[in-house]
Amino acid sequence: MPDTKHWIGEIRRVRPPELWDEVERRVARGGIAQEKESRRGLQTVAILAVALAVVGTALYALHDLGSAPSFEATSAQNGVIAFVQTDDPGRGPWRIDMIDPIGGRISDLTTTAGGFGDPAWSRDGSRLAYTVTTHAVSTIHVMNADGSDQHELDPCGPPECLSDVSPTWSPDGSTIAYARTSGAGAVVPEAIFTADAVTGANRELIGLPGMEFVTQLAWSPDGSTIAFAASPVGSSKRFSIYLVGSDGSGLHRLTDSAGQDTSPAWSPDGSHIAFGRDSAINLMSSDGSDVRELYSCLPTCVSAYEPAWSPDGHLIAFSEQFGEQRDLFVMDATGSNLHRLTDTPADEFEPAWQPLPQGEVTP
Repeated sequence: MPDTKHWIGEIRRVRPPELWDEVERRVARGGIAQEKESRRGLQTVAILAVALAVVGTALYALHDLGSAPSFEATSAQNGVIAFVQTDDPGRGPWRIDMIDPIGGRISDLTTTAGGFGDPAWSRDGSRLAYTVTTHAVSTIHVMNADGSDQHELDPCGPPECLSDVSPTWSPDGSTIAYARTSGAGAVVPEAIFTADAVTGANRELIGLPGMEFVTQLAWSPDGSTIAFAASPVGSSKRFSIYLVGSDGSGLHRLTDSAGQDTSPAWSPDGSHIAFGRDSAINLMSSDGSDVRELYSCLPTCVSAYEPAWSPDGHLIAFSEQFGEQRDLFVMDATGSNLHRLTDTPADEFEPAWQPLPQGEVTP
C-alpha cells in the first residue's frame, strides 16, 4: 500500500511525475510568440469569386477536428475556464478561480484559499465538482457555477476511504465518478466510485486490480467509458492512459509508451482524446490509434499537460510548467495559434472549460 500522505501530495501538487527526464533539463523561462490572424478586404469581382471558393473550402473544413474561426469568435461560444491557483507555487494554499478566455478577467469561485483542486464542470455548465484536501485527506464537493451552495458530496473515512480525487460527471449530469484510495484491510485498495450527483449516495464500484495512483478521470461523452491515468503496481510511477467501461467492464491500457502519459481529455464528440506526454500535448483517436504530437513546450518549459477542450471542440486549454510555477495557455485543436491566458508569479493549473449554461455566467 503506498504512503497516503505522499500520494495526496502528488495529486494536490498536480505536476508530472518527478521521474521525467525533462525535470533535469529545466531552462530559463522564455517568451512564446503568438500568431495573429490577418484579414483582407475583397477589391474586385474576380477576387470575390476566388474568395467564395476559399470560403466554401473553409466551411467544409469546419467539419474536421480543430478547424475553427478566430480565437475570439470561437471563445465567445464557450463559457469561462475554471482553474486552480495559489500564490505560493508548489505549496499552496489553493483556491478555485475562473477566467474569461477573451478578456482575461479573473474572479474567485472559492472566497478563501484552502485545499481546493480538481475542478470539473457538469455537461450543462451549471455545477462544478471539485476536491477539498484537509490533513492529507481529499473529499469530493459540488457547487453551483457562481460559487454558491458549496457542499461535500460523499464523506471519506478509513479504512475504506483514505482519499477521493479527480471527479468527473456523467453526460446526463446525474452521476459523479471519482478515484478512491483505501487503507489496509479495505476490500478494494484502488477503485473508481460513482455517486449520485445530488444525494452523494454510492451507485457503482469499479475495481482496478494491480493499479495505483489512479487519477485524472474523464467520462466519455457517450457515457460508455471512463478514461484515466494510472501506474501499474511496482512500476515506479510509470503512468499510462487506461479505459474502463462505466459498468466496470473492458478495463484495458490505451497507451503504452516510453514516456509518461497523463491527463486524458475527451473531445466533445468523443472521437479523440488529448493527453499529456512528458513535455507535450498529444492527440489520439478514442481507440488509442493515430497518436500524434500537437504541441511541445520545449525548450522554454518543463512540461505541457492537463489539456481541456472547449465545449465546441475547436480549442484546447492546458497548463505549462516553468520550474515550480505554471501558467495557462490555449491553442487551436490542431496545435496552432497559441494564446497565453495567464502570466503572473502565481501558480495556475488544472483548467476546466465550462459549457455555456442556460443563463450566462459572467466571471
